[in-house]
Amino acid sequence: MELCKVFPLLLILVLTLSTPLTVKPACSAVPKPSVPEFTLRYVSYPYHIPPTYEIDPYTGKNKVAKEGQYSSNESIEVTVKNQPFTPYYDEDSNYISLYYNVKFKGHYGDEWAEYLKHYTEGYFNASQSDYTVISLNLGNLGIRESVTFKQIDFQVEALIGYETVSSWFYPPYGHGYSYTFTGETSGWSNTKTITLSLLDALLPSNNIPTVIPMLIIALVILFSVLIVSVVVLIRYLKDGIK
Repeated sequence: MELCKVFPLLLILVLTLSTPLTVKPACSAVPKPSVPEFTLRYVSYPYHIPPTYEIDPYTGKNKVAKEGQYSSNESIEVTVKNQPFTPYYDEDSNYISLYYNVKFKGHYGDEWAEYLKHYTEGYFNASQSDYTVISLNLGNLGIRESVTFKQIDFQVEALIGYETVSSWFYPPYGHGYSYTFTGETSGWSNTKTITLSLLDALLPSNNIPTVIPMLIIALVILFSVLIVSVVVLIRYLKDGIK
């Protein structure tokens, strides 16, 4: 082989071997989350909506346009311990994040219902702190009245991936949305049961500043009544002795 033909081939070979190769990694697999740990707490944040008034066009006097309302505003707080995870964008620009899903049922029933499917606007995003607190209104759990000693079962599932939203129109209810998740799930946790207790609802740590003054006032009134009763009784006994 002539030198003029061999030299270009050798030059190409040398340049190829001396150039570092860049290999684009395959799409990284979404990590599978671990089964979440969680606790349950029954809380109440009552509030009152005052009545509204309007002028009676025939008498010129104020009249009640809408009666006032009282709400016990009771909820179950699901506190989930977050697992280490940093959200990121995948190769298709999907935002990969950590989510939670919750399902519940009456303790003596068999049919589970996912809270997501009926009452929320998507999965629950994990917070950036050590714990994620999910508040579930009692009315959305099918409990319309404040009754103690009811028992509710809960399970929690962790999800890592992304969700897509699609809208639908269903007369006469109007527009709605459905959510589809793509990624890995942990599977459901073990079942935890909470018993609704009025005392637990009134005295969680974050309600103490509101409840303690009421308790102090009630105790002061009680002791005042007792002192007055004792004084009256002593005077009555003294008058009887005379």
